[in-house]
Amino acid sequence: MEKRIWDFLKAEGFNDFGIAGLMGNLFAESGLRPNNMEDKYQSKIGYNDESYTRSVDNGTYTNFVKDAVGYGLAQWTYWTRKQNLLNFARQNNKSIGDLDMQLHFLVKELKESYTNSVYNVLKKATSVLEASNAVLLNFERPANISASVQATRAKYGQTYYDRYALDASSNKSEVKGMIEFEKGRSDKIAKNFQYKEFDCHGQGCCSTTIIDEKLVEYVQQIRDHFGKPVTITSPYRCEVHNRRVGGATKSYHMRG
Repeated sequence: MEKRIWDFLKAEGFNDFGIAGLMGNLFAESGLRPNNMEDKYQSKIGYNDESYTRSVDNGTYTNFVKDAVGYGLAQWTYWTRKQNLLNFARQNNKSIGDLDMQLHFLVKELKESYTNSVYNVLKKATSVLEASNAVLLNFERPANISASVQATRAKYGQTYYDRYALDASSNKSEVKGMIEFEKGRSDKIAKNFQYKEFDCHGQGCCSTTIIDEKLVEYVQQIRDHFGKPVTITSPYRCEVHNRRVGGATKSYHMRG
């Protein structure tokens, strides 16, 4: 799915910095899942991602536009934007959770409503941070736009830049002491530890783990010192999973 999104945005004329900055924000919002509904509303209205999408599609749930539930890749929330998204899906005979439909709608919205503040920036950005902040501050505009949030989203974007723009030959890249890799790897990151032991424990929220290489070194040193197995019970958390488990907004788990 990541590569599909990257290739689509590339074909739309955004440069690599722009694509990475945009994808980092979409990851922070939805984990790049087009059927993602805002977590805090699932218990309130009695739907999960799949049932909400299905019920909107078949017409049994009729309050999609006005329910204030963030939805989709960009977590569209305001009623006029959700109305436009719904209309666009129906005009194209697509599910509200269809990835390609949402990507087309996203570009249309950026081009028509955020031309100078975001769309043009994503075509000529000179860094991931510049592109990421254009999306964060002018398009997504969450309640928290602090420096730490800006840094976190730019870090997510850098991951995609390193993976696709630099066309890395392996699943591992190191940026300023950070190790980034695909979830589920069973090979060793250290003498006594597999990569996957540091994976985010969330389900359906992310596909990548980002961990500080110093943490890996320290855990191995602890293992060597005591000569006994060390179990990592709470490793990296992506932003989506951190919210789900009620983690601190600046949790070090999200920083690897």
